[in-house]
Amino acid sequence: MEKEVLLTRKEMCSYLNICLSCVDRLDIPRMKIGRSVRFRKSDVDNWLSEHKSRESKPAVVTVRRSLRVGEEPWQ
Repeated sequence: MEKEVLLTRKEMCSYLNICLSCVDRLDIPRMKIGRSVRFRKSDVDNWLSEHKSRESKPAVVTVRRSLRVGEEPWQ
């Protein structure tokens, strides 16, 4: 029987290359063991694959620029 790999919050930061606050904010499946939070690597991999397919469309970027006094937008 294969051992389930559990990751800590700091290990999740390294695995996903994001900060601790992002790990806490994202809706990644997690479990509490006492006061500790752990993530099953298999659950995280499944979560990633689900969210990658949803976000495969290019992001829309809004470009804003400062206007000079008296200048009309988009001149």
